[in-house]
Amino acid sequence: MHQISKIQISKALGFGSLAVLLAVLGACDDESTNDTTSSTSTGTGGSTTSSSGTGGSTSGTGGSTSGCGGGATCTPPAPAHPGVSATVGVVQGTIESTEGGPAANIPAEVCGTNLCKITTVDAQGVFNENYNQEDNLLDVRLLYGKGKHWVLMGTDMAALPDADFGTINAVPMPAFAAGVPFADGDVTQNGVTLTLETCTDVKFPIDVTEPSEQVFRAVMFSPTDGNFPGISASFNFEVMVALAPMPTAICPAAKLTIPNDASWAANAEVEFLLYGTRTFQHWTEYGTWAVLSEGSVSADGNTVSTNDGEGIPDLGLLGVRLK
Repeated sequence: MHQISKIQISKALGFGSLAVLLAVLGACDDESTNDTTSSTSTGTGGSTTSSSGTGGSTSGTGGSTSGCGGGATCTPPAPAHPGVSATVGVVQGTIESTEGGPAANIPAEVCGTNLCKITTVDAQGVFNENYNQEDNLLDVRLLYGKGKHWVLMGTDMAALPDADFGTINAVPMPAFAAGVPFADGDVTQNGVTLTLETCTDVKFPIDVTEPSEQVFRAVMFSPTDGNFPGISASFNFEVMVALAPMPTAICPAAKLTIPNDASWAANAEVEFLLYGTRTFQHWTEYGTWAVLSEGSVSADGNTVSTNDGEGIPDLGLLGVRLK
């Protein structure tokens, strides 16, 4: 397996606090340094066209790249609408781990597409914030988990200006030490496999700078394992898959293969949907679910994979359901 060959510099959007765009494009030997977040290319050869996006500018469009193999394009669409303004007052609730006990001090924010407010969660998993009728928050959501030690999840505000979530659940991520470095070919962790093409460009979130954190980790769970207000039963998800670091851009999109934990029939067709946590130029609009890729169950019924030529361009929380 070909190992990581170098570190590049590029711009990324982290956990909702930053209103900047992850320039998802790039490939081997792209030496553009007008940005600030680390990116890894898994291959060594070839040439690339530099990104046409402007570092740090939310008006940029990302750009395109030729890729080592030539022609890979990974430009997500622009936002579909400017967002709905809301007023926020008192937001409260308790977050518990699906493994039992409080999600102590779990990162959380009340986030719109234009502005985020830090939410303090205590050692008992309790939060109770008064945002003093803050208005002009666009498409406001509660985001919690951040994607490092916990799965990054989100949900609509149940009622405004005040919102009481009661008790909701968070899913722990595997430890960093259990992670696997990104490299060409199959990268497998916890039974979940990403298949990266030669010279795949991997752009990490802006707050994932330590090599020990720049590793692939995955966890699967059922939507019935807890109270997840952002995962409605109406979506008909039977399997949830969280891929970290969250969110990480993958160009070209990687094939994803997971165990068939839902016991679907051999060759059954499925859909992989991503929950949107990026606030600009995203594959899934912020605070919504959208199909990233279609796929199918293997002929032996053991695994479920994305279709060839489709795949996963952005790591995050995925819901999988029968098509």
